[in-house]
Amino acid sequence: MKILSVYYSVSGCTEIISRELNTRLIDMGHFVRNLRVEPEKDFSNPISRFFLGGFAAIRKKKLPIKQTETSLKDYDMLVIGSPIWAGRLTPFMNTYLSQLENTTGKKAITFVSSGTGFSGYRDAFEDILKGKNLELLGKLSFKGSIFNEEEWRG
Repeated sequence: MKILSVYYSVSGCTEIISRELNTRLIDMGHFVRNLRVEPEKDFSNPISRFFLGGFAAIRKKKLPIKQTETSLKDYDMLVIGSPIWAGRLTPFMNTYLSQLENTTGKKAITFVSSGTGFSGYRDAFEDILKGKNLELLGKLSFKGSIFNEEEWRG
C-alpha cells in the first residue's frame, strides 16, 4: 500500500510518533512518504505559539503554510497527525486539511498528541476527513510522545 504520512510538530513529540508509526508501516511492507507541514512564519517561540497559534486554534482558523503535497492521487492511504492546541487541531493542520484533494475512496488513520493524552481529542480530525470522503480506519491519541503499544494494537 502507498501511504502519505503527514504531520505538524513544533516541540518534536508529534514527529517522534509519526516516525514510529511510519517505521511500523514500512516493516509491514508498505511504502510510506513522510511529509512535515511547515508554517510560513516561525512559531517555535512559546509566546507567539500561545497568543497567535492558540487563539487561531480555538477559533478553528487557518494560518499560512509553506507549499507542500496535498493530493492523494498517487496514494492509497493518509496517515495524519497533529498536536492539540487549546483542545483543537493546530491552525496549520486546518490549512493543510483545507487544501487536501483527490481524497474520495482513500483510507485514513489519524493521531494526535497532547499534554494530557485525553482520548476525546482522537475525534479532532473526524468531521473534516469524512467531509473529504476519506474512510477513517483508526484514531490514536498520545500523551506527549509516549507511544503506547495498546494504542497501536487497538
